[in-house]
Amino acid sequence: MGSIEVKNLLLSTQLKQSGMRLLIVDDNQIRYNHIISLLEKREYKVEAVLLDDQVSLEKQLHLDWDLILFGRAYELTLTHFLRLLADSDKALTPTLYLAPEALEMSEVKLISMGIYDVLNIDQPEQCLLKIIRALAFSRLQKNQMQLTDELKHNVQIKQNWIEEHKKAVAIIEEGIVVECNHEFTHLFGFNTCDDVIGFPLIDLIQPEDIQSFKARFKKLAFGKFEYGPFELISLNTQLTHQNPVQIECNPTDQNQVIEITISTHFQQSDHSFSPQLETTPHQVNRIAPHTTLAKILQHLEEHPAQENALVIFSLASCPDYILSSDWDTFKGYFGKLSDFILEQTNGAVFKIETALYATIIQAETIEVLKSRLSALHALEKPRLVNLGDQTYQQHVKIGYSLFKLSDLNVDNFEQLIANAYNTALPNLLSNDAALETTLEEIEEIHFEVTQADEPTAIQLNTPSSEVEPDHSTEFVFQAIEEPVQSDEVHGDILVHLRKVLERDQITLKFQQIYDKEDTSLNTYEVSSGFIFENQWIQLDDIEELVDDPELSIKIDRWILVEAAKQLHNFLTQYPEAKLIINLRHHVLLKHHQLAELISKLLMIVGAKAPQPLILQFKEKYIAQHLNEILPAIEVLRAQGADIAVCEFGLSKCSNLILKVANIQNFTLHEEFTDDLNTEEGIERFKQAIEYFNTHRSVNLLLKNLNDMNSFANAWNVDVRFLQGDYYQRKLDQLMNVQDQS
Repeated sequence: MGSIEVKNLLLSTQLKQSGMRLLIVDDNQIRYNHIISLLEKREYKVEAVLLDDQVSLEKQLHLDWDLILFGRAYELTLTHFLRLLADSDKALTPTLYLAPEALEMSEVKLISMGIYDVLNIDQPEQCLLKIIRALAFSRLQKNQMQLTDELKHNVQIKQNWIEEHKKAVAIIEEGIVVECNHEFTHLFGFNTCDDVIGFPLIDLIQPEDIQSFKARFKKLAFGKFEYGPFELISLNTQLTHQNPVQIECNPTDQNQVIEITISTHFQQSDHSFSPQLETTPHQVNRIAPHTTLAKILQHLEEHPAQENALVIFSLASCPDYILSSDWDTFKGYFGKLSDFILEQTNGAVFKIETALYATIIQAETIEVLKSRLSALHALEKPRLVNLGDQTYQQHVKIGYSLFKLSDLNVDNFEQLIANAYNTALPNLLSNDAALETTLEEIEEIHFEVTQADEPTAIQLNTPSSEVEPDHSTEFVFQAIEEPVQSDEVHGDILVHLRKVLERDQITLKFQQIYDKEDTSLNTYEVSSGFIFENQWIQLDDIEELVDDPELSIKIDRWILVEAAKQLHNFLTQYPEAKLIINLRHHVLLKHHQLAELISKLLMIVGAKAPQPLILQFKEKYIAQHLNEILPAIEVLRAQGADIAVCEFGLSKCSNLILKVANIQNFTLHEEFTDDLNTEEGIERFKQAIEYFNTHRSVNLLLKNLNDMNSFANAWNVDVRFLQGDYYQRKLDQLMNVQDQS
């Protein structure tokens, strides 16, 4: 019995001759030469670039590569490299890891991080096959992406063409209508597509010359499309006003199944094409064309999920000065709504009408979907819109409707939009009697503001030698300058702030924090602000609150309650989530029922993870009132909360706080972020971290990393947590970065 030679088709001559482009991130020229030599000996055409620095990598990621190989680089760790790759448009390019002699983690872990495969150049045959297999996958992936893009482009062109020319379209199989669009349905006087499907085409069109039509259509059905387009005279009373009827025929991907289009001359005033919705304060006069439905269906095909909701965004009101403004302002004001939806949901945005947009919210369970929908309540608060040098307020109304993919079609799409427009977002907390009771109990927790004490020198019976920083090191603490009141914050801001608080118009902002150790993945900083004289005012910037402890405490109570509600809702999606909430020191010093409040809030949160609420205070106030604050911190920690200190590291008291306060979490002063811009600054930064570590190991957070440069440089210093716009912008709702990709 003869033997049969089996050959791997991946090792084809065609693949060899097509060549490959390799980007190799490594500091080992010998290893690079070895890889190139290995491929060239097998007659592969190779074009490769070797680099080991971040700047060159960022430039090269703008070019097209078949494969990316990562080994070892002075400026880049594997995790950092994968993060840069994920944020570029080369995230899907297969990445191979050049394994060191002692592999620090399993291949399974590496693959889960985004590595396609692991290479060991000491095993050349295995290394070669892995590279070729990755190359074949890369080519297949590129071909698929190219075909998908071409298909999307062609579909869009066709949909635009149909919309522009008002074509009635139907799919015909063996002379029978099996699928049609909205225009085709109404062209023949029917209400729904289901009424038309199953009809013989000849009975619908009723051609004057039946025999000629049959002969022509038979040839078309067998692929002879040179016999189309054509015109005919119809005896159907629904079509006589269109005579001669123009018909075009196009092939489909099935034999003897063709697509026909009929030119129509519909008028927008034709009521058969404008079914009325339930009357609302903002009547929708024209419903989305079927092109919007096609885009949504295409989106759902590319992003399938078990549960889906159509979410409608519209303006709750429109200021008179916008309606009477010039065209650029008017157009820009309404256009900003689309940008807002994209920024806050990061989902596809579908325009239905001017100032009426839709997006799709998805989840794998109905509980998670309702959690995400409930979180959108935060987007309904007034916000600011910048148009040139002018700023305007904008107020959004949001509604939703759940749907099944099988029910989404032309006939019910308009009703789905109507339902979404008229249905308010769900409020999960309102359906929980126990939580409602807890919230009522919180309202009953009263507080009295004790008489303010003068800030005293730190009196902890600590030897003076321990209070002063150890100047034997080269690192020297700088003094914190008192912030200067901005000229932009003027007028009676506290009077306005009281009104904002009464109307629940303070806005919380959430920003996810990056953990280098990948263990605390869902921690968010909570900041807050409000609109005053068409400006966004951060509550942390209002120095007048220092002299009004009562208002300060009321605001912080409100922030704590709202943040706890948001976290409770978010835990449905991410049970390990935590919040770092910025507060003022008054609530810690003078709200003697704070421990009781925190206990009730933790009942609302219902988290399984320990210490889900981390209360953060400025270093200067912690230092001024250290005697009173230390006992309060222990009481809060006993209730299940934790404490953090921000604006840390530049004052003479930083050293003392590290020594005597049982605090583990510190957010560094923003000047440390500025130090990342220069080599001297980075060196100074490292010295500061070493100095802190002489006391004890703590969790340090570095903020305001708003661009790739600063975020990348932060990997050069021993700071565990990173925060900034580069990782996630501040959002009005809690959202995981993974859900934004």
